[in-house]
Amino acid sequence: MMENIVKEFETPQIYPHPVRYIKKIETHCSWVFLTGEYAYKIKKPVNYGFLDFSTADKRKYYTVREYELNRELSPEIYLSVVKIGFKDGKLNLQGEGDILEYALKMKEMPQESIMRNLLQKDMVSLKELHRLIEKIASFHERAETSGEIKKEGSLATVKFNWRENFDQTEEFIDVTIDGTTYHKVKQVIENFMEGQQELFIKREEEGKIKFCHGDLHSGNIFIYEGIPYIFDRIEFNLRFACSDTAADIAFMLMDLDFMGKKYFADFAAVRYAELMGDYEMFKLLDFYMCYRAYVRGKVDSFLYSSTKDGAVQQRAAKYFMLASKYATQLDSEPELYVVCGLPGTGKSTVAELVSGLKSGIHIRSDVERRAIFKLDFDKHYYRDFEQDVYSPEATYMTYRKMHEMADKLLENHKTVILDATYSRRELLDEAIRVATTKNVPVKLLYCRTSDEIARQRITAKREAYESDATWAVYQKMKQRFTPPANAIVVDTSGSVDELREKLQKLL
Repeated sequence: MMENIVKEFETPQIYPHPVRYIKKIETHCSWVFLTGEYAYKIKKPVNYGFLDFSTADKRKYYTVREYELNRELSPEIYLSVVKIGFKDGKLNLQGEGDILEYALKMKEMPQESIMRNLLQKDMVSLKELHRLIEKIASFHERAETSGEIKKEGSLATVKFNWRENFDQTEEFIDVTIDGTTYHKVKQVIENFMEGQQELFIKREEEGKIKFCHGDLHSGNIFIYEGIPYIFDRIEFNLRFACSDTAADIAFMLMDLDFMGKKYFADFAAVRYAELMGDYEMFKLLDFYMCYRAYVRGKVDSFLYSSTKDGAVQQRAAKYFMLASKYATQLDSEPELYVVCGLPGTGKSTVAELVSGLKSGIHIRSDVERRAIFKLDFDKHYYRDFEQDVYSPEATYMTYRKMHEMADKLLENHKTVILDATYSRRELLDEAIRVATTKNVPVKLLYCRTSDEIARQRITAKREAYESDATWAVYQKMKQRFTPPANAIVVDTSGSVDELREKLQKLL
């Protein structure tokens, strides 16, 4: 019968509305039919152990459950549960006659507006990302918690999930994950879970374990006309959906990092922590990002096992290497890096590279200034030297906020990269004091290049949001800028690849 239903959904006559086209998308557990205005999702009669849609009653239950859960996030997309009826020898979507199955009716969104597709084309703005983080934080604030939910997201479940991961990936050693990486990640994770039991219990007692999304990555988000829409919240297994909110946001952050958007991940992490008032999550963030990357590596390993697709094998290996990076950070002490220099000298490029190399959080003065004064993240604010939002008072406010954020992050065992001009020595001293009070090592990186290259870069940046500096501002700042005597000098004149190689040697 299911075969006949699927076949009928591929024809226009079953739909009670105009159909512009019919496109079928098949996943391991469902069929989705796109019709131009609406999309219909039917669950497959499958049982994978962790997911059981094997009976009509179960498919009905989980279809209704998916509708209810996802309307909390995107009611604009999730429209209704449709009864598939059979009357007079024909199928219908009006629920007439015998009810055979149930389908989820959704508003069809343009596939090109899926966040992953937009990220690949560099078509996601900080403003849109901020809106998304606001939506996620609001959802996490009101998400349900209970005794059952806490149990499903407890440390015992976290340990079970990790050990299941290691058991299931052992066969892929030297296939998608090398033995050294496998044993290193396993040892670090086991040690962390054993050594941080009090932190896990504290989070549980404070109500941080909630019924979250469970699959929060860029493939499950639309950004359409500047508005984010989150979909595909997990409904079929409490063990996957119930977790620390930090574990939920960690999936998004890991995904951004994996796609080469580490700065977006840092921006999202800081904005989320601010909105939630939860800087403590940084003690667990690398742990949960490691988990998310490892699971993706595992899933791709299973896929490679059945397809022998070399691209899938490489993707799995990339996920496992990312997991290894996060595990390394878990096993190391936090540091503070202060990246300074005149406009156009490559500070932000250096800071972003250091952030990737050290798995730290990149805090940028241009962005924090916009956050303080509630300015658009994606617009320029050209002002005369030391005027308006660039007045000395505004600059002190900006640096003070950066230093307060650094203090909280270091306190919660997270490496920080501060990215600002630091033309005033007292501001640089203040940054150094943050590290000193936390007994954390600090490294100063002074970026420099020729005036001509700086001028070219400043001109090029007028096409992007990144900086409000002008050549006139550069010239005035240079007159009074004194490079810190004890800084590591980084010549940024070369390519990004050359700069990355240079930093690897310097750090």
